Amino acid sequence: MKLALGCLFWLVFLGLAYVFEQHWLQSLALPAGPGWLRPALAGTLALGLTMSAGGLHGVWVALRRREQAALPDFDQRRREGEIVRLGGVLEIDEEPIVAPFSGRAAAMLSYKAYPFVVDKESERERRAVDWAPRIYGRMQRRCWLRTRTQRIALQGFPCPDPMPNWRRNGDEAEAACARHLANTRFEVVPDFGEHGVGAVVGQLRQLPARLAQLDEPGDHHQCNEAAAAMLGLTADGRDEATLRARLRALDPRWLFDEHAWMPGQEVTAVGTWQASPPTLDIGCSVRHPERGLLLGLPAARARHDLKGAIVFTLVMAALTALGHFALHHDDAAWLRMAVEALG
Repeated sequence: MKLALGCLFWLVFLGLAYVFEQHWLQSLALPAGPGWLRPALAGTLALGLTMSAGGLHGVWVALRRREQAALPDFDQRRREGEIVRLGGVLEIDEEPIVAPFSGRAAAMLSYKAYPFVVDKESERERRAVDWAPRIYGRMQRRCWLRTRTQRIALQGFPCPDPMPNWRRNGDEAEAACARHLANTRFEVVPDFGEHGVGAVVGQLRQLPARLAQLDEPGDHHQCNEAAAAMLGLTADGRDEATLRARLRALDPRWLFDEHAWMPGQEVTAVGTWQASPPTLDIGCSVRHPERGLLLGLPAARARHDLKGAIVFTLVMAALTALGHFALHHDDAAWLRMAVEALG
């Protein structure tokens, strides 16, 4: 709800800024030009104003976070159900996860593998084809955040995107993947929309139950129907050598990707606070996209975010002011010359 209200606020702000810029441009002696010229200028200036205001809001948020980072770990102002940011060391009480492709020791891990090609024009990797074979999973131990004064239980699985990822392709990664496939039971989940509207409705009905299941610590391994058929992942007694041959048989080659949180890392946990027992729900969701587990302590992250917000605000404000000056100075003679040159 907060995210939706925030988006609505900035859309309204952008609309009001556009109306303001339209009135301001009408007060200037600008050349007539084509019909789209004034709306385009007003839209560009309104966007600059909106982004500058958004930058100021980002500075305010970063200042608040810096202030919160200075609070003691146990602070009476924290309310039940409030989103808080706490820093500490990530801990587990059991044996760590062995990452399926890299072999790293992890407390939480998200992985995926799929065939990929490289676009020759953009030189960017992309999925090979629609409904290409794909395997993915999440592995999690019960995790704790060790702060300066207390040990807090972490609940839910955070969004893996902010963490540095490990990406490889080639023989060594394929061998590790084949070993993982041979010793892991996979749930076959059709790709969203693969079987038409009826299947989409069924998948949406199952979504709440699946999300509730994923909130529990443990391992969840899934693949789509194309991967299950090509690699034989529904069969018992799968052989590692056969699986590796099947992986190598597909052209293009596979890309293997992991995001992992390591025991002993200094992290910032952003989550919903529960006082008794001390718990943070860091599970990312549509309702709570701000929750997560970020690398680095809150004070360092707050300083970095504040610097970035200040630089962004100054740049956007300078560009927006320059645009207004260019249109106001000398009755925008440069614009008149450009319009005349274009006929």
